[in-house]
Amino acid sequence: MPLKIRSWNLKNTAATSLLFTGAGLSGKTEEQLVKERLAAMKAWMKEVGLAMNFSELDVTEEMIGNIVDGTLILKGVNKLPSGNDIREVLLQAM
Repeated sequence: MPLKIRSWNLKNTAATSLLFTGAGLSGKTEEQLVKERLAAMKAWMKEVGLAMNFSELDVTEEMIGNIVDGTLILKGVNKLPSGNDIREVLLQAM
């Protein structure tokens, strides 16, 4: 399941996209600005050599269970993720 852009943070992200990408607002939707910002961040992360997924860190699927068990879940969010929710996100990061 691909990550989705949530509408509740589009305005803040669109406004800050100008700082990161130099993108103009002329004729662009908030979603377009967010996608431009994410693409610019991804390019920068690759440029500086950051790992883009778990497999680049030599993480294997066999390690996911231990990572899930060691995940700190902070209370105070609208919906607490279950272990299965965390596992699904981590597997997407492989």
